Amino acid sequence: MIERLAPEPADAASPCINVCVIDDATRWCVGCGRTIGEIVGWGSAGVATRRAIRGQLPERMAALRENGPSPTPRQVPNRRW
Repeated sequence: MIERLAPEPADAASPCINVCVIDDATRWCVGCGRTIGEIVGWGSAGVATRRAIRGQLPERMAALRENGPSPTPRQVPNRRW
C-alpha cells in the first residue's frame, strides 16, 4: 500500500534556487542564505525549524546584497541534498 504524504507547507519549502556558492565571510549560501549545516539538515528538519530558518533569510540575503559576496566564495559540490 502506498501512503500519500501531506504536501509541504509553502513557508517550510526549501529556499534553494540552485546557486550553491558559500560566502567565506558569512558562511551563507549566496543563493538562498542558508549555512551548510542548514542545507544539509533541511530534509530531516521539522516544519518549525524550517520556518525559523526561512525567517532569518531575508535579513541574511539583504546583508549579502549590501556587502557583496566575499572575494573568494566557494562553490558547493554539485550534489543532491
